[in-house]
Amino acid sequence: MAHQRRISQFGSVITNYCWMLLASSGFFLGVFAVTTIAPVHPRLMIPVPGTADCSTACPIDCVCSPSTSTTVADRLKYDIAIWNRFLIAFCLSAVYFVFLAKQRVDAAAKAEDRAASDEDKAYKSALEDLSAPRTAVKEAAEAHALALEMFPPPAEGALDPHVIAAEKTHCDAVRAFMSATEEAEKKRPIVGIARMGDVERRIVRGLFFLSVLVNMGAGICAAGAFFRSVELQMGNPAEFGTLVVFAVPGVPMIVSHLFCLFVAVKED
Repeated sequence: MAHQRRISQFGSVITNYCWMLLASSGFFLGVFAVTTIAPVHPRLMIPVPGTADCSTACPIDCVCSPSTSTTVADRLKYDIAIWNRFLIAFCLSAVYFVFLAKQRVDAAAKAEDRAASDEDKAYKSALEDLSAPRTAVKEAAEAHALALEMFPPPAEGALDPHVIAAEKTHCDAVRAFMSATEEAEKKRPIVGIARMGDVERRIVRGLFFLSVLVNMGAGICAAGAFFRSVELQMGNPAEFGTLVVFAVPGVPMIVSHLFCLFVAVKED
């Protein structure tokens, strides 16, 4: 049934999102380890002896201080380390709260399945009851057509009473069928998160939007800052292949987060 597929999809999305948050925690933990443990090797600029730069900037041994790029790289790594502490704590706490939300969603889904099973039976019974009005409409239409054939309408003047009676019977049958159809549609089961309580909807929607947006934005910023710090430490712009290596893993991450947002908005 449709409602079972939607509930199954939504529950699997929450489960997959928990795994994605755990993977994000591992990613941020790895970046935190690299940026914290790995030492920064300063680049030393050694100017040509006898030049103005050497005499003014580096009078001793003609060795200049570490470059500005290395300082910026150190600063970026320091910022990344601070943000990763926050993100690791956020991701782990989000996994915990999303897991709690999933339990409430599963409980609501089971309650919905139990209620929907009875409503599905009532709706199916109402659809089966439409067979009699549908047959009456068909028979009235055939009787009307037969009356028109037996008593063709004159060029001028009133219709034959048999034709009028058959037409009235047909109209009454159509109205009865439409009324029965409306009553059957009222028994159609309500599916989706709309059936859940306000608490479940607030938990699911709030955690999804907060977790997805913060995790996606932080992942993009952390990856960009880490890439820039490595680039500055290397002392030269990264090649296109290196940029692709950094960018390609971000594509499925962004797509999966957008899909979670889509499901959170769709399941209303």
